[in-house]
Amino acid sequence: LKMAEQIAELREQIRLKHQNNRNVDEEIFQLSMFLVQSPYQKDVKEGINYLKDLYSRCGAHREYEFFLASGYYSLGRYVDALKLLDNLIQREPNNYQAKHLRERVKKNLSEDDMKGMALVAGTVVAGATIGLLLSRLLKK
Repeated sequence: LKMAEQIAELREQIRLKHQNNRNVDEEIFQLSMFLVQSPYQKDVKEGINYLKDLYSRCGAHREYEFFLASGYYSLGRYVDALKLLDNLIQREPNNYQAKHLRERVKKNLSEDDMKGMALVAGTVVAGATIGLLLSRLLKK
């Protein structure tokens, strides 16, 4: 509930600042940090969209990249997360948070690759079995 309250408060701050034609980038960034950590995909996607906008308008800030990578990780978009984290670590080789998230991304990417290979192998075996059975039935 606390996260929901903070999100609602930030949305209100953004609304008020917009009315007064004031810059809302900091509030949008704070809101996006909460959204990408949400358990709801809709929130994570919204947070990613805000971060992508900030990233394109304001440049490559490490916070934008890290939380954008975190959002991609949450959605299972591991390759996108890895690209951002590799760029960030190249510029900041001692960034422990980025390195830690990168390891988690790589672990999940490896697990997904293994699942994909197992699925392909299972499909090939099933196809070969069906082909063998059909060829035997047609010979009779």
